[in-house]
Amino acid sequence: MKLFLYNIYNIYKMNHKSLLYIGAGTDTNPLSHFPDVKTFIFIDTQPRSEFDSINSYIHWYSRQDFVKQVNLEYTKIGFSLVSEKVLDAEYYKQILNKDQLAIYESETIAFSFINPTLLVFINTQTGQTVKYYISTNILSNMNIELIDDIKNIYGLIICGFNPHKVLLDYITPPINFYGYSETVYRYITISDDEEHINSVLAELQNNTEQKYFSNFYFINQNSGEIIRKEKYSNFFSCN
Repeated sequence: MKLFLYNIYNIYKMNHKSLLYIGAGTDTNPLSHFPDVKTFIFIDTQPRSEFDSINSYIHWYSRQDFVKQVNLEYTKIGFSLVSEKVLDAEYYKQILNKDQLAIYESETIAFSFINPTLLVFINTQTGQTVKYYISTNILSNMNIELIDDIKNIYGLIICGFNPHKVLLDYITPPINFYGYSETVYRYITISDDEEHINSVLAELQNNTEQKYFSNFYFINQNSGEIIRKEKYSNFFSCN
């Protein structure tokens, strides 16, 4: 059965434009809100860390049950995990200190999924595929497959998390912008917040010439209703 599902995944993986969602967590709403989209690219730094650092590893920021929770939520809506691939088996050496390395070498389970890993889920009923890059930080864990996936997206989903603007260097513009409710779109003191100075939304807020996005859509998190907006500033009243 698993081989059958994986073969279906291979058929779908290169034939469809896709949507990108960074900071996806266990959220499955986009999969039902965009039923006609067949390929989704999800990215999250979890389970390695909910607050990832490119220079260190802080164990209490890790979320060891993350993959189990994701699998549970996806199973509820008819998705099956068909593939799991470690993308950089040596990454842990860049972030673990000497004491952590000693523990890792003797008990890797304490650092499960610390390295960038690709999970692939498919739903045979809807024909949808989710390529989920977990323990992946776009500032430090880019790889050829992920770069290629981002290059081929036709839309970016923003829901809660505001990704680093380095993402814009990898897309093929213009693409669509899909912004969910319950997301902060306007930062009054943006110049005082380093995290947001270099974010995608800061780039949109500070630049009236939108060279990266051709269309803007607001999505109600609860109902899934999609409303087209003329420009990004129209999101300021949607918080």
